[in-house]
Amino acid sequence: MDGLDYIKNERQRQIEYRGELPYTEYDLKNRVLVKAAVSYMFVQNHFKCQSESNTFPPIIFPFDRKYWNPNKDNDIMNLAKAGAYIVSEIDRLIALQNK
Repeated sequence: MDGLDYIKNERQRQIEYRGELPYTEYDLKNRVLVKAAVSYMFVQNHFKCQSESNTFPPIIFPFDRKYWNPNKDNDIMNLAKAGAYIVSEIDRLIALQNK
């Protein structure tokens, strides 16, 4: 598998389990999906700055804490989540253009 496969698989998981987040992505504003992506892109830095027991998301993370699910030991999966959020934002913008 390459990086694009990881992102596609994560995006498919997000679509299949859309109920995991309290939103309809096409209704979002203020770049919240981009903010979520950035949160996952820099999650390793976040862990380095926080105690081992800290489960709080970075302040930029736009959703409730219960939706913050990084993998401390797998940066590939965190980056795949970030990429999937970016793809989701692109899909959202395309859908808005096509309305």
